[in-house]
Amino acid sequence: MQLVNTMVVLEDGKVIFRPEFDSSSFNNSIWYWVDFFAPTEDEVAYLSSFFNFHSLAIEDCMYMLQRPKVDNYEEYRFFVLHSFNDSIKQPNEINLFQSHNFIVTFHNKPSPTIEQIREHYQQQPNRAEKGTSYLLYLILFGIIDSYSPILAGIGDELEKIESEYFVQLDQPTINRIFKIRKELLTLRRSLDPLRDVIRVVMHPEEDKWKNKYKIFFSDIHDSITRLLEMTEVYRQIGMDLIESYVSINSQKANQVMVMLTVIATIFMPLTFIVGVYGMNFNNMPELRWHYGYYFSLLFMALVAGIMVLWIKRKNWF
Repeated sequence: MQLVNTMVVLEDGKVIFRPEFDSSSFNNSIWYWVDFFAPTEDEVAYLSSFFNFHSLAIEDCMYMLQRPKVDNYEEYRFFVLHSFNDSIKQPNEINLFQSHNFIVTFHNKPSPTIEQIREHYQQQPNRAEKGTSYLLYLILFGIIDSYSPILAGIGDELEKIESEYFVQLDQPTINRIFKIRKELLTLRRSLDPLRDVIRVVMHPEEDKWKNKYKIFFSDIHDSITRLLEMTEVYRQIGMDLIESYVSINSQKANQVMVMLTVIATIFMPLTFIVGVYGMNFNNMPELRWHYGYYFSLLFMALVAGIMVLWIKRKNWF
């Protein structure tokens, strides 16, 4: 195996950590946890034959980016979970098989959540006596907790844009807001089905999957609901900023159009006067008047002034 870690809880309460897959170490165990990182197809086939997992579940493991879900296979349950590390472009899929005496996890990307939980058990091995349901809670809690810093960062960025750049929103900022809204949609697509998964864990159809940690899973459910509300609020803030940007640009365009209309309106009578005296007919006495040119300029200035006063009185600008 490329990277396998096992944790075995023996009947006497002793906890053994091994950096390899050794089936003999499962003898006389209460329960055990096997974590596979980036297994090959041959290794997945071995995994399937040893644990006798259903082919559909193995297929879901091989083809990543499944929707978060939980499937019941009588003797065990199969979970598809999404977590996020640094990038929001693509979630890190964690597949999990849970039975009363084992949990098997495997993933193709490094999972800080899995590493933290392993360290948690190494530092406090007495927690292993709580069984597989408690480990399932720790994994789900760690996964949901990975969403919080991402949403907090998005919230801080939107608040900064709203407070500092609102009056001078530019196209790059708007492009970033569109990207944030896309990231929020990605988070929501993972959080929504994860909430359904938690509901199934809290209220299983079969009595054998009921556990004493329902209050813990209820807390996770509340956290997911809060995170979903945050994604909706942030998406609305982003939309409000975009609408404000469009409104400001429309207002600026309207102001320009008003100004151009005012200028065109002022020059319309002047253009008419110039056009009339540009015809050069012989019977136009003004053309031979010594002061005709200066009078026409003065007359056009007077007409322009009257137009400006009239437009201002109408409050056109």
